[in-house]
Amino acid sequence: MHNIHYARIYAGSPEDACGMAKSQIEDFGDENNWRRIIGCVDKAGNQYHTSDDDSRWELPKSWQEIEDQLKRELVPDAWTKENFDTSIAKLQGGETLQETDWYHIRKYAEHMEDTIYLPAFSLEARSQLREYQYDEFGLTNLCEEDENSTEYIVAVDMHS
Repeated sequence: MHNIHYARIYAGSPEDACGMAKSQIEDFGDENNWRRIIGCVDKAGNQYHTSDDDSRWELPKSWQEIEDQLKRELVPDAWTKENFDTSIAKLQGGETLQETDWYHIRKYAEHMEDTIYLPAFSLEARSQLREYQYDEFGLTNLCEEDENSTEYIVAVDMHS
């Protein structure tokens, strides 16, 4: 799986924000997982790209783009819905479901559970989605509000 997870960080500079996010997620996963900090965006839309920025993901230009992307990615795609429908039809037809069928049902249910929160989701309201699930599209607040620092959203390219 290859996705982007966002981290909200308060820091004195964009470099510090990216460094803090990297150290916070450093222990996540195993030897088959890798991560890359793409960069960060502050509320004003100022972007900072890291030297690691050879990701397949592009750093959004604004918080609104990040919010829109998260809302779009959390809605089940046609493939997920089709596989769910096929698995449910098998179940309703009395067939014994295979492991992949249960996987399709679970993934669709996860998407649907996440969509419950989408109407109220807002970066301004410090909302989180799939917090600490770094291998999923989402947003995690990694530190408390700090009025003396700048608020950044750090983009993390995750591969698991």
